[in-house]
Amino acid sequence: ELDAEPAELTKAEENYRSMVERDFREAAPFLGVSPQGSVSEPLAARYKDIRLKQKFPALAGTTWNGVTVFLPPANLIRARAIHDELGREIRELETSFSTLLGQREETTAPGGRPRVDLVLFASESEMQSFLKSSSLNTEHSLGVFDPAARTVFAVDPRAVSADRASEAMTTLRHETAHAWFYAAGIHSVAQTEGNWLIEGLAVYAQGETVGAPSPASVAVLKKAKDEGRLFELRDLVKVRDRGGFLALGDADRIEIAYLQSGHLVRLLMSESMRIRFFHYLNYLRRPGNVAALAEREPFVVLLEQLELSAKELDETFARSLESERL
Repeated sequence: ELDAEPAELTKAEENYRSMVERDFREAAPFLGVSPQGSVSEPLAARYKDIRLKQKFPALAGTTWNGVTVFLPPANLIRARAIHDELGREIRELETSFSTLLGQREETTAPGGRPRVDLVLFASESEMQSFLKSSSLNTEHSLGVFDPAARTVFAVDPRAVSADRASEAMTTLRHETAHAWFYAAGIHSVAQTEGNWLIEGLAVYAQGETVGAPSPASVAVLKKAKDEGRLFELRDLVKVRDRGGFLALGDADRIEIAYLQSGHLVRLLMSESMRIRFFHYLNYLRRPGNVAALAEREPFVVLLEQLELSAKELDETFARSLESERL
C-alpha cells in the first residue's frame, strides 16, 4: 500500500513533472543519457526508494559542488539550482572553518571532502508521510537531517508554493549545514555538544550568505530582550535534549532559543573570538575529554575555553545584539 502509485496527477504535479523533464533534457550531457530521454513518472521520493537508499548507501546520485542529490533511480537529474546554492554554502563554510579543518584529529571524518547526501521530495505531503513513517523528530515539514542515515530529507524548494519557497530554501540550507558539520568532523563523535551549538551553527549558516545577520531575526531578538524573554546564556548553553529545542515545549521559547543560539555563534565566529571558539570546538571533540564534560557545567567549560568570565560574555552578547541594525 505504501508503494502504490497515485491514481492521477494533480495540476501542481503535472507542472512539476514538466519542469523536471526540462531539467532532465538540459542535464543529459552530465548524466550520459540521450537528451531525448524523459521522466517516466512524477518526481517523488517513494518509500521503496528511501528504504533502498538507507539499505544501500552506495545508491547513485548526482554530485556537483560537494552535494550529492538522491532521487528515485528512474528520475535521476542534475538539480542544477539546488547543487549551485548548496555548493556555495559549503564553499563558504569551508572558508569560514578552514583553520579548524586544518586541525583535524582522530575525531574527524575520513579524509577527503565532506560529503552531503540529500533526498528531495516532490511535495510536502510526501515529506510528511515520510517523517511519520520514519519517526524522525522535527518541527519542520520541509526538511530534516537524519544523523543515523547521514542524509538530509527535504522538500524540493521548486515544488512548493511561491510564498513558501524562501522558507523551503532556508530549511534546506539549515539541514545541509547540519550534515556538513557532521561530515566534516566539526561535531564530536561522542555528541558532547549542547543543543545551542548544534542548532546555532546551522542557524549561522542558513542565510543567503553564511554568517550574515537576518534583519527579521534581529528584530525578534531585540523585542524579546526588551520584554525580558531572552534566555540567560548559562541556561541556554546547558540545554541538551535528544529532542532538540522542541523539548522546551513553547513555540515562542523554541524560536528564541534557535535565534539566540545563532546570534551567539555569530558572535563567537567574529574575528576577535574565532580562535578561542575553535579551541572550544576542538576541546569538545577530543575523546579524552568526554568523561570530564559529562561531569562539568557546560557554561563553565565554554567560559574557560573562551577565557572570559560570565559577566564578560553576557555583556559582550548584549552589546553585539544592541549594535545590530534592523
